[in-house]
Amino acid sequence: MNFLRLPSPDESRRILTPEELALIRDEADIPILAEIKRLSPRGLDYFEGILPKPEFVSDYIRTEIGWVRTECWLLGIKLRRCPTESELSGDYKAHNLSLRFRAFYALKFPERVAEYPPRESRQDARVSA
Repeated sequence: MNFLRLPSPDESRRILTPEELALIRDEADIPILAEIKRLSPRGLDYFEGILPKPEFVSDYIRTEIGWVRTECWLLGIKLRRCPTESELSGDYKAHNLSLRFRAFYALKFPERVAEYPPRESRQDARVSA
């Protein structure tokens, strides 16, 4: 994650829209979310191999559930009704929100994550063993 440079507070406020800023509860999250917003798909792919350390899996899941609830609420506002499971799943995939959450968690709590081989490497290791 050394390739990332979190934007300054002023720069962060230019990257995020006023609507996005209004949703952020913790001011410390603003530069993190601004950096994630400006990441290229390739930059975001880096986080594919970043996972919570075993002792932080429960915290990761609990935090991600909050992320999903917020996304559900935002999609509901856009649709003007409660989204179906299919709509929420489609939105999550379309915006790569699972990987964006992983990037958020890794940048906010770097001591709680570790780099693991990407999924394909783990499968290759099992096949060759």
